[in-house]
Amino acid sequence: MTAAHRSLPLPTYVRVTNLANNQSIVVKVNDRGPFHDNRLIDLSYAAAHKLGFAEQGITKVKVEAITPPNPQQLASGHQFYLQAGAFRDINRAAALKQSLLELTTTPVHIKSPSADQSSRFHRVRIGPFSDDKAAKKLQQTIREAQLADPLLIKH
Repeated sequence: MTAAHRSLPLPTYVRVTNLANNQSIVVKVNDRGPFHDNRLIDLSYAAAHKLGFAEQGITKVKVEAITPPNPQQLASGHQFYLQAGAFRDINRAAALKQSLLELTTTPVHIKSPSADQSSRFHRVRIGPFSDDKAAKKLQQTIREAQLADPLLIKH
């Protein structure tokens, strides 16, 4: 899912929230635009569809830039994630994801098992983080909110 923005550096990742239904996604800004004066951002059809306004074409949104990983960290090949939970029931994973999205602007993903994996769990992961300090700070925040007891994972 992609977007166009007038001034953000290319590429930038942003969280876009539809203010009408509070649905939120992360998109990659990879183009310039929009070219209509009254618009903040243009989203791809897939992004608009996920946010629930593809048919109407426009809606009011909130746009939050997400800090990219540190280039030195990427070069070293290490990234950090928090695993907030693992569930057999996708609905429980989705509920935790939604609660976490209300707490952080860091991307939250559900990693579901593929057909060839032996694990049958839907893992709720947050990240990537460029360093363990940021991950540990959010880990503590999640614990204090009593949403989960996330594990720090280094890739």
